[in-house]
Amino acid sequence: MLHTNHASRDTERRRLQRARALLEMFEEDCGRRAATVEELREWMGAQYTDRLQIRMNRRLHGIDAGVAS
Repeated sequence: MLHTNHASRDTERRRLQRARALLEMFEEDCGRRAATVEELREWMGAQYTDRLQIRMNRRLHGIDAGVAS
């Protein structure tokens, strides 16, 4: 049971880190904070998925997943 709780905490921590990173990237790109979740989703949908993932990896891990820019 303890192992499961630890794993779920790690999963939740990673989700929060990804959410913060997305919010920070939105702010960098748009020059302001996202006003709504829908606005954030629209911005994400307008991004190239692979570029968004590369940016996320760099922000969270300092790596680019081996994809050339």
